[in-house]
Amino acid sequence: MQPKNEMPIYMRIAVDLAGRIHKGEFADKPRLRGRSALASEYNVSPETVRRAIRILEDTQIVRVVHGSGIYIQENSNVEAFIQRFKIKETLLDYKEKLADLMEEKEKIDSQVRQIIEDIIDYSDRLKNSGQILPQEIQLPPNSSFEGKCVQELSIWQNTGATVAAIKRAGEMLVSPGPYAVFQPKDRVVVVGGTDAVQRMIAYMQQEPREEND
Repeated sequence: MQPKNEMPIYMRIAVDLAGRIHKGEFADKPRLRGRSALASEYNVSPETVRRAIRILEDTQIVRVVHGSGIYIQENSNVEAFIQRFKIKETLLDYKEKLADLMEEKEKIDSQVRQIIEDIIDYSDRLKNSGQILPQEIQLPPNSSFEGKCVQELSIWQNTGATVAAIKRAGEMLVSPGPYAVFQPKDRVVVVGGTDAVQRMIAYMQQEPREEND
């Protein structure tokens, strides 16, 4: 089974042949070896070689003359073809790394979400202890928070509380970051002492200020 995002073997053969042409390996020969010979050299089927040669022909690196052979084009686009391949290969590599990181992030987010939910479940027993514990607060209607992001509201500076998560439509956005925008009916999970939580509740209850005309 071919690994994800890995280029097909016929494409790699095309690039390898292009590289050999670019290095001048066939400089003293007007044409490449036949498809059967190339298939044997690369240990692939003649059909795979045919597809590789078709790519080189489409990019005007070689010219196939039926019944005669595969001829190398003079002043071909071989160097540009190799550069395009390297760029494409780099992009595929980045995409694969990004996919791996996103998968890892989803696992971490799931673990963090579960931990926060567990802490919230246990925190009810210690609400009056004054300790720094997560609290879930319902965003009140017509709150000044609606349509604004965490950074814009300067939540920590104004309350001393930290936004740990936002619950919305049955889902939890963990560690929302400074640019997360609050929406109506959000439930906000904050971390802070009793005083900080009370300041957060009061801050959320403020209504939007009307701008003077």
